[in-house]
Amino acid sequence: MTSLPAALLERLAASAVASGEVDAVFGRLDSPIGSLVLVQSAAGVVRIGFEEEPLEHVLGSVAEALGPRIVESPVETAAAREVLQAALEG
Repeated sequence: MTSLPAALLERLAASAVASGEVDAVFGRLDSPIGSLVLVQSAAGVVRIGFEEEPLEHVLGSVAEALGPRIVESPVETAAAREVLQAALEG
């Protein structure tokens, strides 16, 4: 199976967010405490997943609370990831 280009996936995610068709977006970051997954909704950050948690578990818990329409978007989560990264680096 061939992966879709990252730029195409990001455009699709941005379009879905702009039209209100997603319940949440997520992005990944490396931090001083390990790899993290940051999930946010229109209301703000709703979940941070830690390295030892399977991604499916993190996203599944968000889907149960907010709905299943969750997409990965480094661009949409960039500001929140930067704030979290800065806080963790002290």
